[in-house]
This record gives sequence, structure tokens and C-alpha cells, in this order.
Amino acid sequence: MTNKSVSDLFIELNAAQNKLKEKHEAIDSLIKNDIAAIHQNSTRSISEEEKIDYSEIKKGFGKLFYGALCPINGVNPKNKRLSDGSNVGGYDAPKGPAVWKKIGYKHRWSSRINWMEPRDLFDKFTADHLDLIIDGERNRLDQKKVAKDMFESRNFIKEKLDKVAGEKVDVSLSTEYDLDVIVTDNDGPLFSFKHKFKKIYIKGTNIEVPLDLDSTEQQLIEDKGVSVGGGHNNSNLTFPLFDKPNDVDLDENYRGSLNWNNHYIIIGLSKLVSDPNIDAYFDTIREDRFAGIQRFQELQERYVTRLLMKGVF
Repeated sequence: MTNKSVSDLFIELNAAQNKLKEKHEAIDSLIKNDIAAIHQNSTRSISEEEKIDYSEIKKGFGKLFYGALCPINGVNPKNKRLSDGSNVGGYDAPKGPAVWKKIGYKHRWSSRINWMEPRDLFDKFTADHLDLIIDGERNRLDQKKVAKDMFESRNFIKEKLDKVAGEKVDVSLSTEYDLDVIVTDNDGPLFSFKHKFKKIYIKGTNIEVPLDLDSTEQQLIEDKGVSVGGGHNNSNLTFPLFDKPNDVDLDENYRGSLNWNNHYIIIGLSKLVSDPNIDAYFDTIREDRFAGIQRFQELQERYVTRLLMKGVF
């Protein structure tokens, strides 16, 4: 038993709490410095000119397609084409792509065909639609050729710009990074362990760092009384690579979650995101962006005369 008074015990308790607070503040400072180093003196940047509005390109493609080709198969109902090649649309007609004045799709057990708006064409125009387009007999003599050119251009543009616009991509790092992972709760840091990081994900300009725990690491965490949740209970650490934070908020940014109550922070992110494979990826993205936009501009230039003749402008 101790002979210390209650007052002495509280003095010791306060001293221990102050030391713990100092350690927490030191860890927070270490984390903030590491995060600041991600962006400090970075040669990486995304200029305003490099940013694209993918939705505007999609709408522009649809307007160009319809402007150059409508009425696609003409106005005569006999030139309407359904998926089976017939031109009779009834309740029991087969579902699938349809082409007449516009591009459309017929649903099962319905006589109605949904004709697409220009904004929908970029994502929904298919090779099956292309097969249903016919040339005219006295005019519209090159409908199939023009539609094929636009279809192939759309495929090229989509392949390039889907990645730029935010498709999630797995990027292997040039080397393994053995970094400290700090597990926290609402009161602050609890414990840390080492983890080898071999890959990241990139979505748009966001970096996502997966914490792929092996069985030993998972057991270590659970032995500390922390459960590793599944599904929406846990998420990878994700942060913007190019946007410099004015004030690092550890409650909102640069942390992943293990469960509802426990999160983790990685010390050494600045080393990880400096990996040359990340730079190489963004170099490829810039090239894809340029190629996709250039192809769309070439398509516009190729058919501007056709649009002018039809009075679209």
C-alpha cells in the first residue's frame, strides 16, 4: 500500500498527463511536418490549362454526332432499324439498340424506344448501333463512314480521358517503403507498428494508400484491443497530391480508418509520394490528356463544313 496522500497522487497523475500530452503534441508535430513535406518545394503541379471538363467534351461529341448525321437513317419509318434488323417496333419486338433519326434503345416488353439526347451518346453509343446505320440512296451517302469515324474517335478519346477524369489506377512503387503506422482513437495516438508499402492507387489527382495488413499485423492490432472492421467501417488513407493544404487538419485529412472509432496515420508519406513511378504515371496522364483533347478537336475540324452546310451553327 502507498502512504501518499490523495493530493500527492493527483499531482503525480497530472504530471503523467502532461507528459502524455507533450508526447501527443510531438507526434502531431511530426505528422504535420511530414504532410507539409509532401507539398513543399514540389515540382508537381496541375495548371488550370491542364484541367478538363470531361462532361463538356461528352456533350460536345453528342452535339457534333447528331449535327453531322441527323436524321441518321432518314425520316422514312421503313429505315428504322431494331436489333434484329427489322423496322417494326411493337410490344413484342426484341429489346436492344435502335437507329432511326437518332440513336436509341428499346427495352423488353415495351413498344417505346428511348431516343438518346446528345449528352448520352458519348457513353452509350455502341458497335451494335453502328451496325444499324445505313447510307441513303440519293443523299446521306457516307453516313456509315462518318459514323464509324466518330465511333472510333470516341473510343480513343474515352480510353485516354477516362484515366485523366478519375479512373482508379493501381500503381506499383519502385521500391518497398518500410514506414511507421500510428493507430489512434478519439483521444490521440495509441501505438505504432512498421508496415511495408508496395503500391498506391491514383484516382484523378488523389493518392490512396492501401494498408494491406498481413495476418501478423492484424493479430498485433487486435491484441492491442483494436478491431479491424470490414466494408464501410474501414477506408484507405486518401489525400490530394497537388492541392497544398493551408492548414493540415488531422481530423479530416491524411488518415485512414480501421473501424468506426480507430484510425491510422502514416509517418513517411513524403518519401512514399516522391517515388519516381508516381511521376511517370502523371507524365503518362498528361500525354493521354493531350492526345484525347487533340483527337476531339480534330474531329470537330473534320466535320465543321458538314455542320455549316446543314446550318447547325
